Amino acid sequence: MTKKAANKKPSKTAEVIQRKRKVPAYKSFKLTKKIPHPKGPIASSRVILFGSFKLIRSNIKVLAGIILVYAIINVTLVRGFASPLNIAELKDTLKETFGTTPDGLTMVGTVFSALLGTSNAASSDTAAVYQNILFILISLALIWVFRQSSAGKKPTTKETFYNAFYPLVQFLLVLVVMVLQLLPAYFGVFIYGIVSSGGLAVSGLEQAIWIVFLGLLILLSMYMICSSLFAFYIVTLPNMTPMQALRSSRALVFSRRLSVFRKLVILPLVAFIILVLVVVPAIYFIPVVAPWLYFVLTLASIVFLHAFLFTLYKELL
Repeated sequence: MTKKAANKKPSKTAEVIQRKRKVPAYKSFKLTKKIPHPKGPIASSRVILFGSFKLIRSNIKVLAGIILVYAIINVTLVRGFASPLNIAELKDTLKETFGTTPDGLTMVGTVFSALLGTSNAASSDTAAVYQNILFILISLALIWVFRQSSAGKKPTTKETFYNAFYPLVQFLLVLVVMVLQLLPAYFGVFIYGIVSSGGLAVSGLEQAIWIVFLGLLILLSMYMICSSLFAFYIVTLPNMTPMQALRSSRALVFSRRLSVFRKLVILPLVAFIILVLVVVPAIYFIPVVAPWLYFVLTLASIVFLHAFLFTLYKELL
């Protein structure tokens, strides 16, 4: 090597490459310090909730149209036109049970519990299949509306049903992956059911061990679901494959999975509170309307579900 070649300085490009900081990463089966996400912490649950309601309010017309179509098809193919809960019959049953007419609080609690169990039940196995298909299609429609709205556009109901279903295959493949991720929880519940019904866990210690085993399997499924949930929204982007969507979703929740999980817990809690505040007064004052009101609110809850998750997804970007 000549003296001139030995004294040659590295180019600026080489210096940039040398100075580029290596992206930290977790290693399996090795204790490491928590790696902070480069974009910092997520906004609070209150901010995300307000953002969800704002998103719904700004698209209320098209969302009402989607829910109307959803309700009509659901009543026709899934639920049927007859209410699955006869409140007058339920009152007579309670009167026979207690020997007298129960007080208002007992009546409201019993009717509300019955609504939770029977109001949206499919009338047959075929109806249950229709119910799942409808849920998937309406989910795609809502995601398309929220994407268009975030892009500054004003979609209509007709445009939504014409344009929202093109990523159906990719969406279903992501759904298959998430079903597989739920298998540990299903397996844990199945094994725990066998242990409980078969009397295999007799002592308190044995029962505690099996409960811990069940909890660990459920946590494993929740851990995987938290990193894949937002793939439903990513896969609706143009030219996006399911595996790319799943990898991108995992990158979004990197080092923020616990925070995401806490916010996901808020979602069913808020939905249940809204349901109680609306349905319980209806049960007390106009009980005949209560089953139909509950039915409409549970259908509309899919709007709140996707509005919350889409707002959280945008916050993670």
